[in-house]
Amino acid sequence: MKVTTLKKLRQIKSTELLLWIEACMLLAIARFLVWAFPFKYWVKLIGESMSTSRVHKQPKISQEKRFRIAWAVKSAAYHVPWQALCLPQAMTAKWMLGFRGQSSKLYLGVKSGSNNGQGMAAHAWLSCCEGVITGGDVEQEFVSVSHFI
Repeated sequence: MKVTTLKKLRQIKSTELLLWIEACMLLAIARFLVWAFPFKYWVKLIGESMSTSRVHKQPKISQEKRFRIAWAVKSAAYHVPWQALCLPQAMTAKWMLGFRGQSSKLYLGVKSGSNNGQGMAAHAWLSCCEGVITGGDVEQEFVSVSHFI
């Protein structure tokens, strides 16, 4: 970690620091699962595939808490020494929201014609209470092929 990062960590509240540490640990777990195991072995850890059995209309945690979780995940992903791209970020945010009783929906999407017209690109994003928590900056460019509740 850079010296400036340590200075910034000292300036935030202890509750936010704990969220940030939780996000770092869960990012490490998510990244390891994605890197080390095929999708079929860890997919159940992100929810029920294409299920409509659970509806998440009523938020159980405040919008401020959801924003804090989104901040913690994005900040941790930026500062960890490994690559924490969209899928580990979405998994981490989903787990953090789930630990607090909040349901969410993790989307997996694809976009064709990327890389100068060659191949496909994949993206993962997480929505909660009609808003996007992670991966929302480019989610409109992708077509959802699967989602997990």
